[in-house]
Amino acid sequence: MITSSGKVPQDRAIWKGLRDKDFSRQTRVFLWKSAHNAYKVGTYWDKQNMAPELRERSECKHDGKLDSLDHIMSECLCPGQSQIWNLASEFWNKRTGKTLPSLNISSVLGLMLLAQQKEGEVSSEGLACLRKILIVELAYLIWVIRCERVISKDDMPFSPVKIENRWKEMVAKRVELDFKMMSARYGKWAAIRPLIQDMWKGTAFEQKAQEHGPCREVQGGVLVGIYPGERDGVG
Repeated sequence: MITSSGKVPQDRAIWKGLRDKDFSRQTRVFLWKSAHNAYKVGTYWDKQNMAPELRERSECKHDGKLDSLDHIMSECLCPGQSQIWNLASEFWNKRTGKTLPSLNISSVLGLMLLAQQKEGEVSSEGLACLRKILIVELAYLIWVIRCERVISKDDMPFSPVKIENRWKEMVAKRVELDFKMMSARYGKWAAIRPLIQDMWKGTAFEQKAQEHGPCREVQGGVLVGIYPGERDGVG
């Protein structure tokens, strides 16, 4: 694993990143399994001693390429990964004026370390934390949507509207959690208020959380209004 500066992080930094409490337990499991090649994708199924119908699982049904984690995250032509990356890039651009690049799984794992190593082109601790959370959580969302498609939908793609709603729901849940953590009843955690305010500064969350509280951000599990001035409405 190599960071954006070309450095190879120490094992201690990698393990710390994999246990980062900024992420849910499910997301940390995803990071750990990704780092250890523990998922049954790609070459896992391409073995001579496997039945032909099992070996077929090594290839993506939509473009015939090896269905590796890198392919799932950044190359697959099936609706999902490209749209989610574009939505995240748009969000990041409106927050920072910069573009979020398309990344492979190694880069996702490397970016996970940037905030703790204080690397990368971000101007504040809040933005470093937002970038880390944004990249890792959307990578996990891409993985979840892919698994739902393959296992539960017989590899039928999700519609663009459903994909966008899943992205909005992911961001909304994260914002709701962050603003709840600002409450004084959480004791020492309330001290992170400046960090959280910096993270979501310039978005509709900053304004609406002040006016109505974070729970108003979600209606029926879907986000309403990511950016300032955006018309309220589902999906």
